[in-house]
Amino acid sequence: MKRLLIICGGILLVFGLILPAYAILKLGDVNGDGKASMVDAMLIAQYAKGLIQLTPEQLLAADIDGDGKVSTYDARIIANYVAGNIKSFDNILKLGDVNGDGKVTAVDAMLAAQGAAGLRQLTPEQLLAADVDGDGKVTAYDARIIASYVVGNIKSLDNVQRLGDVNGDGKASMVDAMLITQYAAGLIQLTPEQTLAADIDGDGKVTAYDARIIASYVVGNIKSFDNILKLGDVNGDGKVTAVDAMLAAQGAAGLRQLTPEQLLAADVDGDGKVTLADSKRILVYVAGLIKSFDDTLTVSIGTIKKDRLISDGGIPFVPRMGTTKENILER
Repeated sequence: MKRLLIICGGILLVFGLILPAYAILKLGDVNGDGKASMVDAMLIAQYAKGLIQLTPEQLLAADIDGDGKVSTYDARIIANYVAGNIKSFDNILKLGDVNGDGKVTAVDAMLAAQGAAGLRQLTPEQLLAADVDGDGKVTAYDARIIASYVVGNIKSLDNVQRLGDVNGDGKASMVDAMLITQYAAGLIQLTPEQTLAADIDGDGKVTAYDARIIASYVVGNIKSFDNILKLGDVNGDGKVTAVDAMLAAQGAAGLRQLTPEQLLAADVDGDGKVTLADSKRILVYVAGLIKSFDDTLTVSIGTIKKDRLISDGGIPFVPRMGTTKENILER
């Protein structure tokens, strides 16, 4: 809905009444120069960060989505308008409200996830509303943020941190990797927003693997967090199976070229390289002997470490393809 805003009084037609005034600011024209521009987007961003003050009239002009507050989302809307991605401010959706029903729900998270996966075509306005972390693209992370908001883990979508930026300084760095490592070890606490930003692989928990992903990103081994695989899921089918163990073994033996993301997923012991020990560990996980790749399991015949099962006699035992917990224990 189009809106006209008063600066210092002026003439405004309200329900057929003419009110005296001096000037009128159009929606998005925060500096009053007659057009919405990147200068206006910059002013809004500065205000949202607490760097400047705006007059009440400017605040009205700056609230592009009409949610009663001025945020960086309003600045992004103007930037998209200036770039020609949207043609007007008429059909703007509130942040996170992808289906435009006036509220943020699990349906919006689903639509964002479908848009990120290429399963649904989103309108320019929907793309803006779905990009809750403001990185200029709609990803599975945006869907996770919306879902977290819906269940009450986070209270607002306004100041969400970007994926990997745990300390909120605007970039993913070794500092963020260190914070994740400390959190995973139980040494520090993270806010709900930080926990979201730290869960790089999107498995719902923050682990040392997330820290390793960031470290790999910082040194340039991976170019983004877009195609990250879950630990152990080397073929990216969403589950860890004996096929992943086979792929890890082939990669370790030089029989198969693994992508940087696959190398990360295959390195389940986190030693920085893919070896047969990783393949064995994946098999042990598939057999149900461990619940995660961080576990150490004690059974009647020995103890499983990160890379091998040691029998009572100290002889390494290597599970074969198709090994189950039961036939291991029968040996």
